[in-house]
Amino acid sequence: MPQLPLEPVLELMRRCEVSVLEFPPSFLPSCLMFKAVLDSRHFDVTARVVFDFSRNDIGNLSDLDMAVRHLFVLKKRSADAADGGLSKWLQISSDYVRDAKKYAWRRTIRDRSAMFLRDRFHSGYSRLRQIRDNARARNL
Repeated sequence: MPQLPLEPVLELMRRCEVSVLEFPPSFLPSCLMFKAVLDSRHFDVTARVVFDFSRNDIGNLSDLDMAVRHLFVLKKRSADAADGGLSKWLQISSDYVRDAKKYAWRRTIRDRSAMFLRDRFHSGYSRLRQIRDNARARNL
């Protein structure tokens, strides 16, 4: 869903009485899309179900933060509905975005640090392999 433009998604959802959205709250593009859907004020949150697939032994989940998934059931909003219940979910969606930004930042820093360390400080195995290769090159 986050790869699609918002308007076609909203247009499709407005034609439905009930919509179901599922996403990992640690994935920033999905959190931003979910917040935008709620900010449109066309939908009320009927239910939220949280799935934790971190102990799933089927498939490979390389990123355990993506194993937690939130499923939202959204109902088309009536014209006379009050914003009382929606404001709670708008705050929650803002919290999702804030937390996903922190996760993305930490992940970027971790990846950049790993690349920096890998380029400048070789592991013991890499160093031994380099010594072996240099010795073989001298013997040729």
